[in-house]
Amino acid sequence: MNIARLVVGPVGTNCYILTDEETKTATAVDPGADGIAIAGALETSGYRLKEILITHGHFDHICGVADLRRETGAKIFMHESDIVMLDDPYKNFSAEFGVDAIAGFEPDVRLRGGERLDLATGQCDVIWTPGHSEGGACFDFGDAIFVGDTLMKGTYGRVDGYHGDFAKLKKSIEKLFALDGDRIVLPGHGAATSLDCERMHNPIITDGE
Repeated sequence: MNIARLVVGPVGTNCYILTDEETKTATAVDPGADGIAIAGALETSGYRLKEILITHGHFDHICGVADLRRETGAKIFMHESDIVMLDDPYKNFSAEFGVDAIAGFEPDVRLRGGERLDLATGQCDVIWTPGHSEGGACFDFGDAIFVGDTLMKGTYGRVDGYHGDFAKLKKSIEKLFALDGDRIVLPGHGAATSLDCERMHNPIITDGE
């Protein structure tokens, strides 16, 4: 599995494209914008997009999803608790940025956490991580984990949005820190980091005490 990072949308959201060279299939994580362009680039490169994984329902992580599915037919996976945010600009944070973002799709698979997904590009475990939003979900591929805005390099997600909750977020990050071994941590914004690095240095360890 190869992983490419695209920075998309008005607030610099990380969209990840996972590809399998043998099968020429792909999985997208958080296509927050530019869905048509992403679909075109995949087609040009000879990849078939099979799945779209959504870490949470904020506008900057969902606004390219409808176009990308329409162009590719990919199946959408999302935690059920954030579906209420998709077409509500106040719940999905877009109103705060002066836009009224309407996602315009329904997920094909409603996640609850604890699932093991057999995807075109590999197998992953779904970890429910509420706090930044109620339906935050992380996708753990074993060597790498896609964490959305739950955890970032040297920091963590804001909790002042719809159903944000610091206590829940801290527990969610503690759940990630309790995983066996290390992981490459691929966040929704900013640079990659590692679980070992964040276990030692992330301020969530002491904040709120």
